[in-house]
Amino acid sequence: MIEKTIIQCDKEDLASIFTETTSKLIIENAFNKFSNRMVDTHTACQILGITKNTLLKYVNEGRLTNDGTPDKFEFDLSSILKTDTKKFSRVGVINFKLLKN
Repeated sequence: MIEKTIIQCDKEDLASIFTETTSKLIIENAFNKFSNRMVDTHTACQILGITKNTLLKYVNEGRLTNDGTPDKFEFDLSSILKTDTKKFSRVGVINFKLLKN
């Protein structure tokens, strides 16, 4: 016997779920238009607003993928456009608050 779950929600909740889901699909489809279109290191740096050294550091750390050869770095444009470098945090950096008695 197959179990089914019925979820009850009001019209506003259903509209919110639908809007959120369709928005994600629209965004994903927009990025997919740029899939398999390669950009060079210079262009990737311009799009991300970072230096070449930072880009290479992200590749070495596995945060970005080189889709080219070891001699000629290339990046998938859709992946670059999806990348939010602001979310990359420094590894090993911990903030401490000093407590006063």
